[in-house]
Amino acid sequence: MDDLNQDHKDASATITKWHSLSAGVEHIFLKIKGATHSHQAGQYLMILVADLWLPFSIANDATSEKNSTQHVELFIRMRHSEMLEILKQGFSKKIKWQVRYPQGRMFLPTFPTPLLFFAFGTGISPMRSFLQRCVAIKWTQPIQCIWATAHPNRFFLDDFFVEMQKYLKLDMRRIVCASNDTDVLIEQVFAEIPKNQRMHNTHVYLAASYEAVIKINNELRGRGWEEQYIHSDLI
Repeated sequence: MDDLNQDHKDASATITKWHSLSAGVEHIFLKIKGATHSHQAGQYLMILVADLWLPFSIANDATSEKNSTQHVELFIRMRHSEMLEILKQGFSKKIKWQVRYPQGRMFLPTFPTPLLFFAFGTGISPMRSFLQRCVAIKWTQPIQCIWATAHPNRFFLDDFFVEMQKYLKLDMRRIVCASNDTDVLIEQVFAEIPKNQRMHNTHVYLAASYEAVIKINNELRGRGWEEQYIHSDLI
């Protein structure tokens, strides 16, 4: 597991755009001001909402601006209805939210190696930022992305992945698992990878529930992956 990064400065954020995606996910755009440095792909931020610090994975690579203003995208599922209503009110009133930005140490390797992404639901957010970054730095190694949801209508970003496959050696897999049993879901995920597969120097990135991350981590170790090749932020 990656250690959480506390090297941040409290900054302010304003929601600049908001629109609903077909999969029942809200796509939210923030403008961050007052940060000491920009985020890296795979990081997250925390927003103070109703006296609670809530973590959100960042869904885009950092912008190229060289000042204290950064633009951040988030994907939030509608099940967080109360919190979404608070954010929507803030959007309409142009409220400045207190944020802790950036957070997390789930980074890409320094040198190109094969990558394996496991994402559950809106856990696709950090994987989107990784893919954007890989295109920007011309990543030459293969990437496999396994994305699981509970229902086929919960997938989104179709055009984005088609675009990524123009520039990257991207193998995109989608899995539907209606079961609430984490073990069933993980079994379906690992069915996408041959049992004897242990790709040399492959870095694995996990974005899922705490239970799923722990179980996938254990399964990967059983298949020969070493800890330094397995990355996740338990947020």
